Amino acid sequence: MGYTSISPNVLPLDRTLPYIPSILNMFAKSVILIVALLTAAAARLTKKQNTQSSGFNIPLSWNISGNTDGSTSVTDFNVINAVISGNSDSYTLNNIEDYLNALGFAEECFGFHRGNPFYANLNDGQGWFAQQFELRQNIGDNPFGTCLESLFGGNHLRGYQQKSTNAWFLPISKEKDVSDHHDIATNGYNSGRDAFANAAKGSVNYGGKCWPPATVAYEQLYPAYAGAGDTDDDQPYDGQVAIVTVDAPSNC
Repeated sequence: MGYTSISPNVLPLDRTLPYIPSILNMFAKSVILIVALLTAAAARLTKKQNTQSSGFNIPLSWNISGNTDGSTSVTDFNVINAVISGNSDSYTLNNIEDYLNALGFAEECFGFHRGNPFYANLNDGQGWFAQQFELRQNIGDNPFGTCLESLFGGNHLRGYQQKSTNAWFLPISKEKDVSDHHDIATNGYNSGRDAFANAAKGSVNYGGKCWPPATVAYEQLYPAYAGAGDTDDDQPYDGQVAIVTVDAPSNC
């Protein structure tokens, strides 16, 4: 019995050569795409590792919302622009309001608060939860200092603790006076954060405790917003978060 050899249908070389540049071009584009995807993934992993080493985990949202489900609108959209790192001294983290008092903040005027709470989701299993405190600038460091802030405007902040790291997330802003309904002042997100960070860089004291200058680093963890339609009261925000690491206080 004889066998017939069947040759594969091979395209002649002279007909193959014209396709080689296109094939190489497609291959090069595929390699570039793969490299870009791997680079982006590595950047995300690096940012996550960097923030974890900084003593906090990335929250579900850097926004705080006036709505319990976290939905935002221009009228209730504020930003978290400072973090007290979970790498800070445990006494400070457990007595955070004492440290904030040392930085020039205090409870609202005679403890009176007007307005609804804001909610944050720190990606730690707590879901969207209400602020744990709201403090105002203690102008003149006297019993009526926060009353003056309520009347004439100044810095104020809210506090939310991340359960998984003990870090404190602080939305800070400079606000206008009571006649302007405490709207965010011009450039108030950036200037409020910077005033807070500058205070933390100095030696401060409160209630018999003296804190050394904190370590402050800025990280670009948020998109930069031009302002109009992007944030509450249409104020710009540069997207930088002040990461503050506080050492143990001494008795003084």
